[in-house]
Amino acid sequence: MTIMFYTRFRPVNEKGGTEHTTQVVAAGLARLYGIRSVSVWHNPLDGSMEPFAASIQLPDNRREAADAVEKIIRKYNVSCVVIQGYFHDCPMLHEAAARVEGCHVVFAHHFAPGWELLSKDKIYEKWQASRGLSRLRYGLKLALFPLFSLQSRLNMTRRYCMAYRMADRVVLLSEHYIRAFQRLALTHATSKFAVIPNAVPFSPVPADTLNSKEKTVLMVTRLDERQKRIFLALKIWKRIKLDARFSDWQLTVIGEGYGNESAAYQKYADENGIKQVKFLGRQKPVEYYKKASVFIMTSRCEGLPLTILECRAAWVVPVAFNTFGAVSDLIDNGKDGYIVEEGDIDGYVEKTKSLMADEPLRRSMALAGADSLKAFSNDEVMKKWHALLTSL
Repeated sequence: MTIMFYTRFRPVNEKGGTEHTTQVVAAGLARLYGIRSVSVWHNPLDGSMEPFAASIQLPDNRREAADAVEKIIRKYNVSCVVIQGYFHDCPMLHEAAARVEGCHVVFAHHFAPGWELLSKDKIYEKWQASRGLSRLRYGLKLALFPLFSLQSRLNMTRRYCMAYRMADRVVLLSEHYIRAFQRLALTHATSKFAVIPNAVPFSPVPADTLNSKEKTVLMVTRLDERQKRIFLALKIWKRIKLDARFSDWQLTVIGEGYGNESAAYQKYADENGIKQVKFLGRQKPVEYYKKASVFIMTSRCEGLPLTILECRAAWVVPVAFNTFGAVSDLIDNGKDGYIVEEGDIDGYVEKTKSLMADEPLRRSMALAGADSLKAFSNDEVMKKWHALLTSL
């Protein structure tokens, strides 16, 4: 069997969750079931790619792209096209697959359905940060927000309806997301849905790593302010550092955005007296997980974030806001980490401080979190992908 993965960006390990997950699934299916994978994409990125029989950039022109996909399907005898969450190219990929008898389409959604809905708060934040014509444009959106919000919802519903209609199966990351996708796709049917979580990207590190943990709080994140809220994390850290007990603790941030965001955030921290914080840019995070004691996530929304699985695999205790349905799949609140209600900054600060101040508590929570990893093991997740693909 050969399957084709479509990602908007070349799926390199260093890019982000969707791209890294694509590699993890392709490698796992090859290792366990001998399934060959082909990667097709539009936007080039430098980085490592290993498990694909071929990696092909598509032309920008829609008609040329559909023809190219059809040729690839025929050349490699592709039986299934997996669209990794990108709505825009669903029609092109569906059209190409439909030309080849026996080729199916799976739409895999890597976020919480509806996360992209226009928010007045998001527009206000952009208005505050903008100048000139951009500020005028966002000001107009604020003034006419009901109209823009309606337009946004209609466009989003159109996209979800299209993806649901064109796909043979829709893969979601959590049971929590089925009803939300149904509402947006205007369907009550459930037969197309399959729930397959992300897999832990690497094998759990040895438990004796717990004996060499450092006084480090870690973030591993794409530096995308709209979704990840890095400024909020910095404000939380500034409040934590007011407590003299944590004078020797360090906040380390791993990840990059689409430009030189690391330097911009570092400058903000330095200029605002936010001490002992380092933005290290794009790095391989495993060695940093091994040293860290606490992991923080301040995202406005997520799907099923790999980083919480990764921190679990390295005995790091997570703290996250209750901003996405699958957070309760990942954290048993109070047992192996903390889930804080959205907007409760005081609560987030106190929960993080309680972990930093109590090494036995961190150790017990880290050990408790090991059990939750079993459902996200590579073998278990690949078993679900294999069952889906062979059922088409």
